[in-house]
Amino acid sequence: MTRPPALTEAQRREVARRYRAGESIRQIADTFGVGYGTVHEVLVLRDVPRRARGGNQRAGRPGLAGQHDAVAADYRAGMSIEQIAAARHVALNTVRRSLIISGVPRRPPPGRPQGGSDG
Repeated sequence: MTRPPALTEAQRREVARRYRAGESIRQIADTFGVGYGTVHEVLVLRDVPRRARGGNQRAGRPGLAGQHDAVAADYRAGMSIEQIAAARHVALNTVRRSLIISGVPRRPPPGRPQGGSDG
């Protein structure tokens, strides 16, 4: 005995349209009251290209936009990248990128000589 389809043809078209418009598979599944797998199967059967898992990781995350001068000043004042990241609630690489954007040269890690050789 075959189970009836969870979604009508019109609903399957709407699933594809919503996904192409940027909604996540989870959001669509919740809207239609079906599982993630049902929505995923509709997208596969309709040859809808899928986005990378996790969607747009940068959406809604301001990072350090507009704060590059302040980050550079903190670093020049002696704060470490780790301290700046913790104070501003961002990742270490976000602080590193900000310093690069500001043209600030990186300090050598503690305990390492600056340039030259050991010989």
